[in-house]
Order: sequence, then structure tokens, then C-alpha cells
Amino acid sequence: NNLYLGCVKDESGVVIPPYGSKEELSFLKERLDASVSREIYKKLEDQSIENVIELTQPLPYLKVYGLAIHVDGKIQIIWLIAAILQEKLCAEDEVPDYMMRTTEERLLKAIKFLELLSKQVFAMRMEELIASDAIQRTMESECRIKNELKRTEIMTEIVKMLESEKGFVRIVDDILAIVCDYMGIEAGSLLQLLPDEKTVDMICEFDQNPEQCRMKSFQKIAKEGLPFF
Repeated sequence: NNLYLGCVKDESGVVIPPYGSKEELSFLKERLDASVSREIYKKLEDQSIENVIELTQPLPYLKVYGLAIHVDGKIQIIWLIAAILQEKLCAEDEVPDYMMRTTEERLLKAIKFLELLSKQVFAMRMEELIASDAIQRTMESECRIKNELKRTEIMTEIVKMLESEKGFVRIVDDILAIVCDYMGIEAGSLLQLLPDEKTVDMICEFDQNPEQCRMKSFQKIAKEGLPFF
């Protein structure tokens, strides 16, 4: 529709650079105040109801609008719209042939279409995010249920082990193996405080790498050297 568009997300954050050739944008820049985008943003930010505002310009043929796209009551982006109206041009107006021209009717229809299109895009994006969030929550819920089931299975298995007739050391070895596997731990051990209450022995151990077992060397270790004691 022969409009010049730009898009910002706040007073200084450009989402889409202004559309147009270097010559066209230079022509507009010479005739528009440098603070036009900040002024439009400020006016739209102060108005929670109005989505479209017109910024009055000294040149009758030059129209400047701001279009705010709201989502959940907050401005997401603002379209900056500039247009040269053919019906407002006079013979003395020096507007180069390379500048696009439009009519006021086409301009207003284009703004309505741009607003509708932008809202639909954001609505679709929001639906995608909501759907994605729902899927993520479902996956997390399924993962949590699986973990709880697995944990229950492990606890049941441990209880059965404690009730078995195997020797104490064998039972603890089996428990260490199953717990380390469940928790993704490479090694685990059971330490016993000796009667002197000053030293500790390792009495059971599990290690995925048997060569790294420390049972023999971990005997009569000073309790003070073990912070968790």
C-alpha cells in the first residue's frame, strides 16, 4: 500500500528497521523530527485504550501514525507508519518521483489490516507457547510419576532385601549397588563408628570400578577427618 514502516519494542529497541531505499529514508528523515519514535511510544504508553495515534506534522501531505499491539494489557511492539498522501500534494511540494505515494483511504485500511495481522500473529504465537508449556508440564508430570514409581520399586526391593536371610554384609552390598544405580552414583559405602567413638571403619562398599575400591585402606580413620560424622 506504498507505506513506510518501522517497528520498535520500546523507546530505543528497533525490531524492524524502517522500510525504504536510502534515498527514500533520507527524504523522510529530513522532514521528520528525530524524536518521532520516542514521542509516539510515549503517547501510546500513556494510553491503555487507544491502539492508534496520529502525530501531527507541519507538512499536510506527510502522515505519521503509531500502532501499538497489546498482549495481556502490555505493549509488545509499536508500528511506526509514515505515508505521503497523493491528494494532499501541491505543485510547490518538492517530492521526488522515487517517493511512494498513497491515498488516505488506502492508508487507513492498511493500518487496520496491519493491526489485525499483527494481533493474529501474536495470538498464534501465544497459542503455540501455551501448547508448548502444556506439553512440557505433561512431560514433567510423566517424568515425575516415572521417578516416583521407580523410587517405590527400589524401596520395595530394599525392604525385601532387609527381610531376606542373607548375611548383613551381603544385604548392604546389594542395597548399595541398587541405590547407587538408581541415583546415578559411581560409588557408595557404609561406615561404622567403632567402640572407641574416635575412629571409623568402612564395612561395605560398592564401586562401578572395582580397581578403585578403598575398603582395605579405609580402616580406623579418625572421625574428625570425616565432616559428615
